[in-house]
Amino acid sequence: MEVRRETICFRFVPDAIVQWIVMIGKSIARCLVRIGAMPLYLTAAGVVFNILAAILVYDREYIPAGVTLGLGGLCDLLDGEVARLSRTCSIKTAVLDATADRFSEMVFYVALMCNLFE
Repeated sequence: MEVRRETICFRFVPDAIVQWIVMIGKSIARCLVRIGAMPLYLTAAGVVFNILAAILVYDREYIPAGVTLGLGGLCDLLDGEVARLSRTCSIKTAVLDATADRFSEMVFYVALMCNLFE
């Protein structure tokens, strides 16, 4: 996994912690490749988790929504690394992954706005 230090969430985190997170992510991705996980499955799981998180937020179940959103984020974090390690990267899958990520984020934010403006 490539870490870009200009990303806002990593700007204030010490290098040792960032490298530890990257190492853990790569280890998980290698395990997923060994068991035959496909990046498309991780992308789909991330979308499902984010939609479930949106439903939970709309129902004002914030703790389960946060956990579910974290699982969706983990799937999103791992799908690109699994694609690189399994050598299944392509422009089509990258566009599909990015589109699925934006769609699931949009669903979550719409549910959050509907919840806040009720």
